[in-house]
Amino acid sequence: MLLLPHIIQLSPPLRRNADWFDENNEPIQALLHERTVARNEMPRTGLRSKSTKLKECKSNVQRSLRQMRDEWWNKKAEAVQELAESGNSQAFFTAMKEVYGPRHSIASPLLNSSGTTLLTDKDDIKIRWQEHLQDLLNRPSSTTPNVLDNLVKPSSKTGMEKPPTMQN
Repeated sequence: MLLLPHIIQLSPPLRRNADWFDENNEPIQALLHERTVARNEMPRTGLRSKSTKLKECKSNVQRSLRQMRDEWWNKKAEAVQELAESGNSQAFFTAMKEVYGPRHSIASPLLNSSGTTLLTDKDDIKIRWQEHLQDLLNRPSSTTPNVLDNLVKPSSKTGMEKPPTMQN
């Protein structure tokens, strides 16, 4: 039991989004093993036939992996489309998160109001934005109040209440 935290800490990070490539998939393992065998035979013999065998093997692996990837994406797209059409928004957004991964909101550092200190804490950044918007939106007006009364009102056009016709 004492090794459990160390195992968790040393294990590779878990993917946060779904991936089409599964290292434990038997067909993928067979393809990769075939390519590895062809690659390992190449330096020993150096024959041109082995080189063409390696190239054919690589192209076969690449073609097969692309086909598997395309099939995975098509199945995932069909599943997400079915969820969208059924109106199940919760399952739809869960499926979208599986594909794209969770969204990370990263707050960019911001200077304080005097411009001397860089704010990195989320709460400090929110407070600074609040201060900035208060200053920006609550400025005193530079116009006199009676300016609006002195503006000339444009005359309204008559006949605009009638529906349009094809005549001039």
